[in-house]
Amino acid sequence: AKIVINSLLPVAMQKSMILQELDDRSRGSSAGENVRNMYWYSINKVNDVLKVFANKHLMVKFFDATDFLTVTDKNHLYMDKDMFVDKMHLSHRGHYHLAKAQADALGHILKELDERKDIHDDLLYYHNFVVDDWF
Repeated sequence: AKIVINSLLPVAMQKSMILQELDDRSRGSSAGENVRNMYWYSINKVNDVLKVFANKHLMVKFFDATDFLTVTDKNHLYMDKDMFVDKMHLSHRGHYHLAKAQADALGHILKELDERKDIHDDLLYYHNFVVDDWF
């Protein structure tokens, strides 16, 4: 069994759908002092904690939708307006891309689990064959 934890999705406070101002210190990192959106700051913090939790547990996977739901323009991070109908709700396109990305992630997980099962079956066969022959 494998547990998949989905990231919290972005929520905007302004019509521009800006989430964060980026500078050289925060580019590529989680939200910092230059956050303009109190929801995004909290969403980022929760997602960071979920990611750390998943990384500590072999059978837990963190699915992060942030990369394909946001865009960077100069020094700002925005929600992708093609993916949302408003400051909170996914559009049809957003739902499609989210479902596709989740399906792809589940496909990788199932393939990995199937490969592990093959290894487990081989080890079990080897163990039973060798142990039974010795006793």
